[in-house]
Amino acid sequence: MLTLRKADNPDGYDSMEITQSGTGITSNEKVIRLLTNKPRTPYIRGQKEYLNFIFSDPQRGESDPTEFTLRVAYRAYTTSDNYLGTVYGQEKARADFAIVNTCQLDIDTVLDQYPTAGIIRVTLARGTALVSNDQEYTIRPECLHTLRQFSFINRLGGWDAFNFDAGIKDEIKPSVETYNKTLTPSYQKGDSVETVYSTALANTLTIEGAPVSDEVANWLKELAAARVILDDEGNYVIIEDFTLSKTDAAFNMQRPTIKYRLSENYTND
Repeated sequence: MLTLRKADNPDGYDSMEITQSGTGITSNEKVIRLLTNKPRTPYIRGQKEYLNFIFSDPQRGESDPTEFTLRVAYRAYTTSDNYLGTVYGQEKARADFAIVNTCQLDIDTVLDQYPTAGIIRVTLARGTALVSNDQEYTIRPECLHTLRQFSFINRLGGWDAFNFDAGIKDEIKPSVETYNKTLTPSYQKGDSVETVYSTALANTLTIEGAPVSDEVANWLKELAAARVILDDEGNYVIIEDFTLSKTDAAFNMQRPTIKYRLSENYTND
């Protein structure tokens, strides 16, 4: 069950200090590296987004390990990057984490509390201490954009998702297998020498996505090379072609175009 509440410390956040045992050296670096190379991407309501991380716990199994919880911190900002507030969710105790963990985010609930938010930064937190790097999203109105997303396993082994924000062009090509029918004395006009044995429909779909930044376009190569890809209905898809086109009119912007098919085809034997 998802539990959300506003931040206890609305004026700012601490970074957890890392002390290297025996050296006395401290650092403000984050403890956990999220399993994604995803840059800041657009978000509209209804998208499925994920947070993945490896939880290293050398003290697990000890008789009296230190107990703590981790949770997801959603920090909301205006489009001009002014801080609005934070919502916490998906809190779990230390003992409940696996080595590799995936959490489906609930950004829509955050937008219900902060409807003027233009930027959402998502990170792991221990108390009010932020203990991972951020995933960032720019909020776009759903009335002006299209939800057409793909989820895939990225090069680090975590789940990522991207919305192409465009419609689908659907192309259906029938494939027919025939055999030669032997004529018999009972042959009648209308019988065919070549008879259909089986038919199959190959459904190819194409999406010309909305323009994205060069940084996002470079990251999308992970989608093109992914071995596991799902569409927004949960169907497995196979990418047949993926292109990035850049024009002078769209400086620092590229348009991704993806041509794919479902892994299952309709066959009539």
